[in-house]
Amino acid sequence: MFLIPKKHIIALSFVVFISLLLGACQCGNKKSKPDISKINISIETLRFDKDFQTMDTNHMEQSLAALEKKYDIYYDVYVHDIMKFGYRRDSSGYLAANIKGYLRNGDMKGLYDTVQQRFPNLNLFEKELKNSFQFARFYCPSVKLPSKFATCIGGLNMGAFTIDTDYVSVGLDLFLGEKFVHYDVFPQYISAKFIPQLMLPNMMKAIYNNNYGNPYTSKGNVINTMIEIGKQQYFLEKVLPDVSAEYLFAYSSDQLKWCEASEKSIWQFLSDKDDFYKERDEDVRHYIGEQPSTPGMPPEGPGNIGAWVGYKVVSAYMQSMNFKPTIEQLIQTDPKEILAKSKYKP
Repeated sequence: MFLIPKKHIIALSFVVFISLLLGACQCGNKKSKPDISKINISIETLRFDKDFQTMDTNHMEQSLAALEKKYDIYYDVYVHDIMKFGYRRDSSGYLAANIKGYLRNGDMKGLYDTVQQRFPNLNLFEKELKNSFQFARFYCPSVKLPSKFATCIGGLNMGAFTIDTDYVSVGLDLFLGEKFVHYDVFPQYISAKFIPQLMLPNMMKAIYNNNYGNPYTSKGNVINTMIEIGKQQYFLEKVLPDVSAEYLFAYSSDQLKWCEASEKSIWQFLSDKDDFYKERDEDVRHYIGEQPSTPGMPPEGPGNIGAWVGYKVVSAYMQSMNFKPTIEQLIQTDPKEILAKSKYKP
């Protein structure tokens, strides 16, 4: 019973799923945090969205050449892979004409204006991003962190992603708030996640994926996949200690409360169904997919319940160890060992 309640190694980590992070602060829930003040992080912020949209359309060839020189691989990925305008080295004039048409399109101009109104600058976000990089370096000394943070308008296609180890980026047009008029093409449970408070967690997920692999695409049975995702959630908790759990899990506050109240029932449900060791993709996706709620569970619960379950197992494992593994050691530990040693049983 549930309680109520490789030409380029492109890591396009689709996490498509500030007031900024002030709304995400866990006020009154102070955590013990390490001193990161002496960890030097250098990251350059680049507003590609502005540089791209404000090109001189009367001199497209020269404008594109200047943009390509400044952004190099980022320009290539954006033009070819994300927006599919054409190939970088196009001598026919098709690329320039295609981009000119895009820049002069009224709807695209309106989207750009909305993005600029919502994100006129990213000063506070830059500070929070640097802090998260410092925490990441503290907990994972060998982690590869991008040296550049770039923003773009991705045509409502891109959330957060990395390119090689050089760039971490976000499509700002997917973080305008769930009530943004053009989000009505998405299901509500998807558009509910298009909020600025999820921008930083999504970026750190993309960096995790680029370093350690995307746990959502890992091969394994249901419980192993949950635990791999739980490792990522544990990483997020450490590198974003001031961000509320609802944003780390991308649950609503009510969904998170339901998980906390129903922890024992969730585990019992999974145990009774004997789904833990099923390996078919559809069985795994049943518990980790993007969906309004997890099939078979009450509708007030979240989809992707596997992230919560995996996190709880990983947390129990870390608490149970006499020696405290580093996060890098945790990431390399076999999920079967984590499950066995966690002795998790709510």
